Amino acid sequence: MITGIPFYTRIWYTGTADDGSSVTTSEILSMGSVKTTLESWSVTPVWRADTAQNYAEWTANDGVLCRIWIEDGASIARKAQMVPKYKIGGIAAWVLGYETNDIWQTIVDNRNLTEEGFAAQEVENAAQDAAGMAIPAESEVETES
Repeated sequence: MITGIPFYTRIWYTGTADDGSSVTTSEILSMGSVKTTLESWSVTPVWRADTAQNYAEWTANDGVLCRIWIEDGASIARKAQMVPKYKIGGIAAWVLGYETNDIWQTIVDNRNLTEEGFAAQEVENAAQDAAGMAIPAESEVETES
């Protein structure tokens, strides 16, 4: 068995149709384009321990609610850590070319953790969750591969 991880993020848009019903659509963003999108709306993501992802939401000028659960170095590291923890055979990723430059090293660093290394990482993860660490390192979002 392998685990699949996305190299992209979706923005989910929820608005109201002419008949008053709720309408939800989405748009795919590469990992590298997330930072630009958030900056354009002056939005700062927050860390969500329940999803192990950074998350942001805002309301667009037309009243549409925009929500994004962000795939970045922090979320990919958490997913890659599941490989040694649960003895999963490996990792598959999709939409190659949508990742940021740091992601491959993040995967390598976390998929090969020893039991001792994983125990130390779990302590760090718990501290990250408790602190609500919000923003990935600049290197994780500045450029696309």
